[in-house]
Amino acid sequence: MSHISDVEAFFCIVRHGTIAAAARRLDLAPISVRKRLERLEAHLGITLISRYHRNMGLTDDGKLLYNHLIGVFDGLDHALAMVSRGDDGSSGKLRVASNLPQSARQHVARLVTRFSEQHPQIEVDLDLTDTEINVVYGGYDIAITHSPPENPAGLVVRPLFSHWCLCATPEYLESHPLIRVPSDLREHECLLLDSPGTLGDTWTFFGATHNEAVQITGSMVTDDARVLREWLLAGMGVAVFCEMEVREEIQEGKLVQILPDYQMPEIRFYMAYDRLRNLPARTQYFKEYLVQSVAGSNGGLSATG
Repeated sequence: MSHISDVEAFFCIVRHGTIAAAARRLDLAPISVRKRLERLEAHLGITLISRYHRNMGLTDDGKLLYNHLIGVFDGLDHALAMVSRGDDGSSGKLRVASNLPQSARQHVARLVTRFSEQHPQIEVDLDLTDTEINVVYGGYDIAITHSPPENPAGLVVRPLFSHWCLCATPEYLESHPLIRVPSDLREHECLLLDSPGTLGDTWTFFGATHNEAVQITGSMVTDDARVLREWLLAGMGVAVFCEMEVREEIQEGKLVQILPDYQMPEIRFYMAYDRLRNLPARTQYFKEYLVQSVAGSNGGLSATG
């Protein structure tokens, strides 16, 4: 344990990105942090962080060491917090990452907002990215991903299911022809979201006796889910949204689900967290909240695993 301060310096450099940031975190001069890193590397006889001018990158040995240290330092912080405040892990920072496509990011943001309102003692750090998420290496408590992690070893990966929902405002429906079957949509103003991971201009409906795919044409198209939502709530047409995203508006009567006897395509995404860590209460809260939010009160939604 004689090199614990050197190990801490290495860990802080990686977690905070630069020697300068680590120095601020440790309340040390940058030169002192650099010397601690060099001393640790000399002791181990390996290079942990490659340094080229002002650029730095973890070596394979550095990644291996950092991955092992995440649980050690997070566990130490948790233990100290419990002793000093009698903390059971129900407060503090919760690090959440998501690489869902742009069209779904508003869903994630709304989920986090509602969770924060219910648990004001928890500070949520939400990281939205387009790249693969490494839950352990990134130091995240939980990740919401569009596909199973490429390296699931050491992770609990749980699939979550929702589905698309066709809806419009009561005002729009009162002033336009009744929609009895999917083909009636051809006579309506359909609002389109042109973004990866969405239905595009072909909306498929699964009925009790037959399925029907409708080619949609509309004069209003956007690649931003926020704009689509604004158009929908303004009564400008019919649109499809993730069910959990419009559930509250449907319950409040601001929107009406159309063709409820038909099922629309499934939406699948994943929740992942570290299998080897004892999850603090705040992570358990968010995990349970996420499952409940997806499941809602609709029997067609589920979470498995």
